[in-house]
Amino acid sequence: MLTISMRTVYKNKIIRLETFKDKEEKKERCRIVEKDVVVILAFLDDGRIIIEKHYRAPIGKWILELPAGHIEKGETPVKAARKELYEETGYKARSMKLLYKAYVSPGLFTTISYTYLARGLTKHEKTDNEEMIGVKEIRFSEALAMIKSNKITDRKTISGILYYKELNPD
Repeated sequence: MLTISMRTVYKNKIIRLETFKDKEEKKERCRIVEKDVVVILAFLDDGRIIIEKHYRAPIGKWILELPAGHIEKGETPVKAARKELYEETGYKARSMKLLYKAYVSPGLFTTISYTYLARGLTKHEKTDNEEMIGVKEIRFSEALAMIKSNKITDRKTISGILYYKELNPD
């Protein structure tokens, strides 16, 4: 990134808000720096997928979404995907394949999202009890219908499911 000056306006353990002057546009801009994230489209052997009912305080709602989480310092994206799947759902995957990576919202965030396909799941005890998450196992066709009817409204979840449906990378 070509910047003339950068200043941190706000910082906590999750994000950093910065203002900067961009050399190309020659304008003052702001951006949110956040850790990169992983999203996991996890298939059970019978074709059902793992979906979470997750309480999201910023919007004050429970929403349906794929398992996901931040990549911690020193972690590879695939290691983070395995960790998040296990912590949030109690499932471990035999195989984890990168489907795609994409910027979350490049007009404001620096975050890159890595979406993985998980197969060969085995059930264990869920280890993350801090987040408000309920785990469901649903048919893939049901997930598609839930997207169509706006019952699934999370962009990363919609993106991962529709990517798989359209490009079927198996």
